[in-house]
Amino acid sequence: TLLCLFVVLCALLAAHECSAGFASYWYSVDNNYGQMLQLVEAHKPAISSVILDCGHSTDAAGNITSPTVDTTCSACISGLTALGIKAELALNLLNCSIEILHEMFLKPETVASQLLQVHAHYNHSLFGWNFDFEPQAAKAGVPCQGGASGTAADGLSYAKFLGKVRTTLNANQLRLTVDVADWSVVLNQYGVLAPNVDRLLDMETYNDPNLVTWEQYYHHMVNPNVSRSAVGIGMFPFAAKNGTWPSSPDSVKQRMSLLQRDNVPEVFLFRIYTESNPQWPWPMWWPFLEAFVNGTVV
Repeated sequence: TLLCLFVVLCALLAAHECSAGFASYWYSVDNNYGQMLQLVEAHKPAISSVILDCGHSTDAAGNITSPTVDTTCSACISGLTALGIKAELALNLLNCSIEILHEMFLKPETVASQLLQVHAHYNHSLFGWNFDFEPQAAKAGVPCQGGASGTAADGLSYAKFLGKVRTTLNANQLRLTVDVADWSVVLNQYGVLAPNVDRLLDMETYNDPNLVTWEQYYHHMVNPNVSRSAVGIGMFPFAAKNGTWPSSPDSVKQRMSLLQRDNVPEVFLFRIYTESNPQWPWPMWWPFLEAFVNGTVV
């Protein structure tokens, strides 16, 4: 009888354990970065890495450019490292230009080498690079306002380019993550892109009017055609209006439970923002995020 009770108890405990998850957060670096570090320190168990948008981008020829003054970026990287949190850098595409992306397709080795130079500049303290390339046309001369640009063939070229860059980064202990979304034919070929990156970070799942709609976006990424090890699900850790579905703790639990059920390895939070009240992520998110990272049922 005691043995049976022990077996049942062990089964119950096992049912409350999941695979440990990885939680990454996007942060736009500014002079208030000290508040970001305080927030991270207060919620360390729920945070795996912070992707820093320090202003790294491309020029018209597809070469990597760095911010003229990067003291705040250096301070963020040092501060996160001191807290035991991984630091990654975001890379943006100048003017959302598909033409510049075409230039980059021609020289993956050069691009990878330039990324490693930036890594060396920060004393080899980075955990990875995040490509936030969202090709869009200009509208009335204003970049990034004219709708999606590029073709399905560009998506295939992008995948090949990413695979070559990733090989070099991985050889130098850096991971490569790429932001993707349904709205772009360059970015929505998830099954093609996945084998060429360490993680796809899905921006489409930011859209969260209700659970049914959110699950539709979710399953565009979480399905047998996309390697599960490459899946990262993006979330807005706040809601535009109180009283809506995404403003409730139940909505967070429903979404995070799906990630655990489906063994999704990463959740990506857009974003850390300390200049609002409440700060982002909203407080209701932290217990669920900590459980996801720890591998306990949310």
